[in-house]
Formats: sequence, C-alpha cells, structure tokens
Amino acid sequence: MDTIAAVDTTHNAQTSLDWNGTYKGITPCADCEGIETEVALNKDMTFIVKTKYKGKSDEVFEEKGIFKWDQTGSIVILEGLKDRPNQFFVGENTLTQLDLEGKKITGALAENYILKK
Repeated sequence: MDTIAAVDTTHNAQTSLDWNGTYKGITPCADCEGIETEVALNKDMTFIVKTKYKGKSDEVFEEKGIFKWDQTGSIVILEGLKDRPNQFFVGENTLTQLDLEGKKITGALAENYILKK
C-alpha cells in the first residue's frame, strides 16, 4: 500500500527561524580592503543597511526601507537599494548576500558574502 507524505510548505526561514536582528560581515570590494556591511531586519518588515568602504573612507553609508519575502519564504528582498545586490538568503543566524540576479555567489570568495548575527 502506497502512502503519500504530506509536504510541509509552511516550514521556511520566514516562519521557522528567528530572522529578525542585525547581521554583520566584511564583503569583498573591487577597489578597497573590504566593505563593512551591517544589515538590520526588523519585525515590522523594515531594514537598515550600513556600509563602510575600508581603506577608502571612514564615512558610513546608511540606507533604510522595507523588505519583502520571496514566494519560498527563504529570501528577503530589500526594496529601494540602488546599484547593488538587494537579495539575501536567510539561514540560521546568517544572511547570505546573493548576486545582482538573485543567485547564490560561488567560488573562492563565496564564504565572504555571509553576514552573521
């Protein structure tokens, strides 16, 4: 007798993880030592992104706005960011920056795109 397993479609990052909070890391930079990146995701669906280009300037750039979840409930899309990646995969205490097309970054520097809580 065949049994059909029910697929749990409600178990995703949005519903299962403690995703709100502040994530930090240093992402690669083409013409500086690295980009100090801080992303705060708030329960009210707002975000704050702070970036500082190490070795270039002490200026901290800050962008604020709202975010939404993609249909899978695993990726947040930060609305209104200009000329930069705006999608992040949400993991357990991590945010992984995706490329401009929303795809996972691969290669030797891939680990450098993971921000930690």
